[in-house]
Amino acid sequence: MNLIIELKKMSTDPGMRESSGPACIACGSRKLTSLGRLPVYTSDFLGRDLDSGIDPGVLYECEDCTLRFRAPQPTEDELIAYYRGLDVNECWQHGPEREVWRYVKDALASIPKRSVLDVGCFRGDMLSYLGGGLERFGVEPSKEAAREAQRRGVTIIGESIESLRHGEPRFGAITLIDVAEHLPRPLESLQLLTRLLVAGGKLIIFTGSTDALSWRLAGLD
Repeated sequence: MNLIIELKKMSTDPGMRESSGPACIACGSRKLTSLGRLPVYTSDFLGRDLDSGIDPGVLYECEDCTLRFRAPQPTEDELIAYYRGLDVNECWQHGPEREVWRYVKDALASIPKRSVLDVGCFRGDMLSYLGGGLERFGVEPSKEAAREAQRRGVTIIGESIESLRHGEPRFGAITLIDVAEHLPRPLESLQLLTRLLVAGGKLIIFTGSTDALSWRLAGLD
């Protein structure tokens, strides 16, 4: 997983051309390049059997803003329904420690207010790992996972980013770990979250990298 810390240069590749297909989920541009069909590494896709005729989609890159995204995308209702149904005892996020949590802990050392909101906190494993000295808040659609997080001292303030729309600046940091790639409208969501940070607060995002070796080995150009 990679912390996104730099902007990519816009491509001037003459092979890029305006697409009549989907639009960029961030800037709305239709000037897209197809990077190939997406593989599925799990036994199902959003809880549906792979033999049920689902379409895992294509990876596109936007020529205007360089975002890479999946199309077609699941609807917000489909995503929420899937997350609500995750088994709190079998989720892959379980474990005493993930490498990314150590990076987050280091980044929180210099936040202006000792309060952190984890979007998609599930049962609060990362927030528990971060230890004391922090006010810990979470956003989590799974009611079962949210109850477990609350038992660990996490204050659940909503089940989606949209539910925070009328919130006030109150957090020294907001984290999205393996979440940003699932946002149907990423720019809008990140702008909303940024408004919830106090002055000097940090928005910490970890997401997959399409430059990773695993993607290249999957045959994506």
